[in-house]
Amino acid sequence: MIPTIRTAFLVAAGLAVSSPALAGPPEIGISSLDVEEVRYLAPTIVQRTQAKRLEEALGDRLEGKARLRRVRLIYEEDESGRRFPVRGFLYGWRNLVIERYLMADLDEAVAFFDHDREEPNALSFVEARGRQVLVVTGKDADDGALVARVRELAWPRSVGKRVDAIGLQESEENFYYAVSSQAFAANPQLVALFDEAREGLEILASFDVNAKVSKEGDVRRVAYTNGILTAGPHSMARYSDEDGEKRVTDLLSLVGPLPAGVSLPGTASSSGLSGALGGATSGGNSSAPDAVALGPNDEGRTVRIARGGELVVELPGNPSTGYRWEVKKSPRKLELVDEEFDGPGAGGPVGAGGKFRFVFRARRKGSETLTLVYRRPWESEAAETFRAKVVVE
Repeated sequence: MIPTIRTAFLVAAGLAVSSPALAGPPEIGISSLDVEEVRYLAPTIVQRTQAKRLEEALGDRLEGKARLRRVRLIYEEDESGRRFPVRGFLYGWRNLVIERYLMADLDEAVAFFDHDREEPNALSFVEARGRQVLVVTGKDADDGALVARVRELAWPRSVGKRVDAIGLQESEENFYYAVSSQAFAANPQLVALFDEAREGLEILASFDVNAKVSKEGDVRRVAYTNGILTAGPHSMARYSDEDGEKRVTDLLSLVGPLPAGVSLPGTASSSGLSGALGGATSGGNSSAPDAVALGPNDEGRTVRIARGGELVVELPGNPSTGYRWEVKKSPRKLELVDEEFDGPGAGGPVGAGGKFRFVFRARRKGSETLTLVYRRPWESEAAETFRAKVVVE
């Protein structure tokens, strides 16, 4: 087991020690020292639809039959001891595993983003956008063009183009890690980390007689006895040698955009690459929020949301009685991208309720009324109705 990207850098600079190994392999995908209480659940209809889209788009690039899982886990951040819940989806084929996770905010996303991987020699690509994280692993994850295509397909278009954090682990010895200004603002611990990284380079350069120091823009590079380290205000990397550095750089150039203002050696600022991914930005020039949450007390409310934003509706219910919430009529301005029940579920004891959760993307500008009904499938009359007027700007 390799240490985290951040810890690995500090180990190389003589500023930290590595972590103990994880006991027991995961089912698929999840592989972190800091992940506990993992629960795998049956995939939703939405997830099955997304898997079909991936298979249709990637064709024979995927090997074998897809293994789909919904996952819920508790993640504990080493540095602060914080424990927070994470929800996600796993799409697994023999040669590629795609993981998508949703956190409460960007702070948690960046913290979860930098977690340990189970297989030290398996390439992994990790990316955070807002409060969501994408992970791509597997034996074909060394195909930069394939990973770039997965990025286009796996990210909902509403997430937008801004990359908040990106990491590429080419092998146990070669990795690259970069974060955005927004990530620094959300997670102040990163500022101290990057300060330590740059300080570590200075210390290494002064103690290793074979060290060669160079600088490109605001990124310092130290080639020393055991490899190469680079550190800048928003990026850090560790390589075994120049060949490892070239492999990682070549892969990143194929994979696509980095956080704004971050550039690879010998290239212009990557902010100009943001158009490499298709999709709408979250809201453009609109002042409307790009994330809205509604509950039972919001019935009859009118809400504004930016085009490309995420609307979440959570309503209490008890499927053990046969009742469930459902969308009465498919909205035209919104797209249902996920739905699930959080609780014991059908088959549990009567009275054991929970929450039905619906996630929509605001696709088109305009207004419409979103209606959900609480009823039994065999009954035409609804026991309850939830309505909200949604204005997409």
